[in-house]
Amino acid sequence: MSYTTDKRMRRAIRLGLVVGLLLSASGPAHANDPKDGGGPSPDPPSQGNVADDAGKLARSWFAEGVQAEKAGLVDKACEAFGAAMRFRRAPQVAGKLVPCEVRAGRKWAAADLALYALTDEGAPAAERARLEGTLADLRREVGWVRIVVDRPGADVFITGRHVGRSPFPRVLHVRPGTAEITAEILDNGKHETRVVVEIHAGQEASVTLRLREPEPAAVAPAATPATAPVPATPDGHGGSSVRRVGLTAGATLAATAAVAGGVLFILHAQALDDADGFSEEVDRTTGRCPVEGKTGPCRGLYDALVRSDDFGNAGIGAFVGAGVLGAATLGWWLATDPEPPKSSALSITPLAGRDVAGVVVSGRIP
Repeated sequence: MSYTTDKRMRRAIRLGLVVGLLLSASGPAHANDPKDGGGPSPDPPSQGNVADDAGKLARSWFAEGVQAEKAGLVDKACEAFGAAMRFRRAPQVAGKLVPCEVRAGRKWAAADLALYALTDEGAPAAERARLEGTLADLRREVGWVRIVVDRPGADVFITGRHVGRSPFPRVLHVRPGTAEITAEILDNGKHETRVVVEIHAGQEASVTLRLREPEPAAVAPAATPATAPVPATPDGHGGSSVRRVGLTAGATLAATAAVAGGVLFILHAQALDDADGFSEEVDRTTGRCPVEGKTGPCRGLYDALVRSDDFGNAGIGAFVGAGVLGAATLGWWLATDPEPPKSSALSITPLAGRDVAGVVVSGRIP
């Protein structure tokens, strides 16, 4: 798979796309089957850019994974391929993740990815042969189950592990042994059914799940509100002074964290530019770096990628901290009055039922 987008522009595009996706998160969500091979369903015209941005981010992460793989950074390559898969499922990315899951000891997950990767009819013959051989080796140690549910959109669990929503286009691989398979759906109540099946290595099992009638919805019992008095502020203007100090401190800290995040991301981009230069030099000389004993441009590529990780992680932390501080400051500003009333009260109502428990708090907070 080739990636032709300019590498330097890719770094700047990624940060902008992440911000765009976060801003678009409040829009309509699309229900995607985690086990289905397709990407997000087509968006309406007002939200079409979200799917496009996810695809660009997936390609960017995939390119970084290939670069890290070339440098012999196996863990970094696996992280990048995993990030690409989270933004957009694709058979090509799944094929890259197969050895990562094997190294992590999740052979059933590796077999699922290998089976999905083989759906790419345009894959080179050598790559298909490699995946078929890997899948055959994995199936000697794991079993697989074909699950049929009588209702689409049901959440399915295998021994507590969520494996997606029905229907399933392919079999699912499972550790040998006893497995409890559960299907549930919420539709005017809760429909649920489960079955226990014995899974044998190298063999297929078939399970059909029929959802039960819905259980009646729980009704929270009525409760008498309890009123708790809140002491008045001794000085009617004291709340305003504290409010000003809190707002100033929160805004200053949020701005400082945001600036620090920007500086760290600039350093992150510079380190990736250095990595691009060393990567080109590696291509001209050795072509691929060893896992251990790196020297020359291989050592430079390794160090640059490690620096980019450090600066990138620190920058993300700074931006998250700035966002939390900014949101908290804004929330406090909206929830408090410059001159609070001299007295107020809170109404606390217990809430209890079959599927819910808690309290409802209402009233005026000084």
